Amino acid sequence: LLDEQTLAEKVVTMGNETRLEGFTVTQAAFPDGSCIYGEGADFSIAHCVVKESFGYGIHAINGNVTIQWCTINLNERDGIRHEGEGVNLSVDNCWLLRNGEYGITCNSSTPQVRNGIVSESDLKGLGRAGIYMYRPTYPPVLHNLTISNNESFGIAFSDDGDVTGDPNHLDWPDVQNCIVYYNNEGGRQLAGFDADHIAAYCCIEDCNEPGTTNYNTEPGFAYTVDPAGTPNPDNYRLSSAAFCIDKGNPALFYVHQADMDKQNRVVGEAVDI
Repeated sequence: LLDEQTLAEKVVTMGNETRLEGFTVTQAAFPDGSCIYGEGADFSIAHCVVKESFGYGIHAINGNVTIQWCTINLNERDGIRHEGEGVNLSVDNCWLLRNGEYGITCNSSTPQVRNGIVSESDLKGLGRAGIYMYRPTYPPVLHNLTISNNESFGIAFSDDGDVTGDPNHLDWPDVQNCIVYYNNEGGRQLAGFDADHIAAYCCIEDCNEPGTTNYNTEPGFAYTVDPAGTPNPDNYRLSSAAFCIDKGNPALFYVHQADMDKQNRVVGEAVDI
């Protein structure tokens, strides 16, 4: 068995314009180590498993980062932590699950997270959301996500103004085609913003439907663990008769986008939530 003294604080350190693809990266040191780390560098990660860090899974500071088709799980702290004013985080077709604190946290940076799953975050029970956006530089984009079974809020947001510093114009997230359900023990699903004014074409457990394009009807997971429809944490597929089938926004751009099963994002009459 490995002990703390034999572990690297940073298992992989990314340089500028580098790419890591096809690796399993694991066992970074306690408490602030990272399986993958980058500072002041733009880099990309694809088709990797990032797991079982005693600190962060991926930690990036002051760099533009792209993460695709990765599984990021069982890290003691955040699955992904991204920091830096004016830099961007792009996460596509990734599953972040069972991380000890946040699934994804962005401090001052701008995230774009699409076509993925964020589940069972906050295993330590510290009140950490599945996705937390703190003072983003520009409006974040959250599209086509399943955010479920997180111990605290599904999504949390905090801001103090837009890029000019105007506190009357916050960088509200663009949340569309998302399932945000069965988080926070059935309590509030979102923190820092109101689904009925910000989200669109979403299935959110505690939203109010009248006058919006959102729904609070149970989404219809194919594999459940109880009669209430709580999804099996190992499989978040929708059933063929699920409420969320064909109810996404038909006007968004889906070309070259795939779902987690690597099929086209739009199948059938319309895109699914």
